[in-house]
Amino acid sequence: MQKVYYIIKKFNDEKTEYDLPTAVIEHCKSRHSGNAFKISLFAYNLLFDAYSTVYKKALTLDFLPSNKPISNGASVSVSHSKNVVAVCFVDGQENIGVDVQEVKGEFSGNLKKLLNDGVNTVVNDYVSWCKREAYIKANDLSMLTKKKIEFKGVTKTLELNGTYYAFALHCNNVVDFVEVKI
Repeated sequence: MQKVYYIIKKFNDEKTEYDLPTAVIEHCKSRHSGNAFKISLFAYNLLFDAYSTVYKKALTLDFLPSNKPISNGASVSVSHSKNVVAVCFVDGQENIGVDVQEVKGEFSGNLKKLLNDGVNTVVNDYVSWCKREAYIKANDLSMLTKKKIEFKGVTKTLELNGTYYAFALHCNNVVDFVEVKI
């Protein structure tokens, strides 16, 4: 059975320079500034390090116009919220997506209707949102899609230094999900 690897890690800003491909740096620069830019670089560096540790080979990346990262031989997804990053990868072509969100307040109005899963707690709203976003990333869809989300994957809630986070990892096919610790 195919294995999808994932990592959830708190950002530390001890390292300020990363040996990343120009396309990755430019992608991060076009989407983020300030601390979010640093966190994005940290996330991609974590992805490259973990991939090479697991598969003993280098990862190559480019980006679709939708900003989805692509590789000719691997599938990857990256997310970050506040100071936490989540990355996932598999050697091979799989539709995978990951999302992590800081739990910080209640959803209301249109966001609540969009989730429409009948669950009414703040944490569960964030888990539902992460499931939706991970599915959308995996399938390269718009966040406004009305398509029914058929989530297949893992979800977690975690606490880091008093802040709670929701996490979801989706893959369209049946796979094993393996957490990597580095």
